[in-house]
Amino acid sequence: MQITICGTGDAMGVPPAFCDLEVCNADAKRRRSALLVEANETTILCDCGPDVKAQLRATETKAIDGVFVTHFHHDHVGGIDELAAFVPVIGFDIHLTETAIGHFERERAHLSDGIEPRPIRAHQPVEIGAVTVTPLPVTHARPEFETVAFAIAADDRTVVYAPDVGRIDPDVSIPSEIALLVVGGDRLFRSDGGTDSFRKIIDPFAPERVVITHVNEWWLGKSTSELRRMTRDAGYELGEDFQSITV
Repeated sequence: MQITICGTGDAMGVPPAFCDLEVCNADAKRRRSALLVEANETTILCDCGPDVKAQLRATETKAIDGVFVTHFHHDHVGGIDELAAFVPVIGFDIHLTETAIGHFERERAHLSDGIEPRPIRAHQPVEIGAVTVTPLPVTHARPEFETVAFAIAADDRTVVYAPDVGRIDPDVSIPSEIALLVVGGDRLFRSDGGTDSFRKIIDPFAPERVVITHVNEWWLGKSTSELRRMTRDAGYELGEDFQSITV
């Protein structure tokens, strides 16, 4: 299974408006959240934020077999308009939570002729080709914007993608032997967070490898080198846009 982290930025991205990389003390641009999964000729996209067109071009992705959205915040679904015209052409489905479907019907009614979102429910796996995607409920802006992480399995390997997570719901059935956890890590760097607070989020997953996403140097007031050092000291890795990992 090949994993490409297409975006490691937060809701604003890096650099945000009115800034440049130098002002942000950032080494490189961070696009909004997206994860590309490729396994045995099956390609899955998790999240489709406002940078999705550029991300698909950069990865030279010509077709996808399914799109899964963690929640209906703009930085995770703002590019759904870019994909809408290609749903009937390429032949893929967009999978949303029940609350996300409600937002879609109210806010994207003009897309309803081309898209019929497929509902996803916690712990109910969806099989697409060689890949099985299982939604895991997490706390983040719920219930209005019900949020899930995704456990993505192929070839007896499992990756969990959780770009926005405050904590894991107590009733979550977490898969065993997680090879890779791609997780939102801003809490690790905030004054009201820290390593202990962050570990309470990720320890239940017991992953072999942790890559931090959903960060913003400007918002956190820390340079990329500082974030990289703090991440390394905690035993994790700071993600970069278009980082590719074989699992």
